[in-house]
Amino acid sequence: MDRQAADNEAGKKKKQKFKKKFREKEKNFTDFRRFLWKKQLKILLFLRFLKKI
Repeated sequence: MDRQAADNEAGKKKKQKFKKKFREKEKNFTDFRRFLWKKQLKILLFLRFLKKI
């Protein structure tokens, strides 16, 4: 019985580590998308400015 409880705890810890890593990757991807979006916006604004000249 104690061994089964220990295995369950180990499984929970592994699951928590996996979720933490997944959330970090998801956050990094979101930050990267936001960075790209801002960069594209700056380029578009710059090109629009050039058209007016």
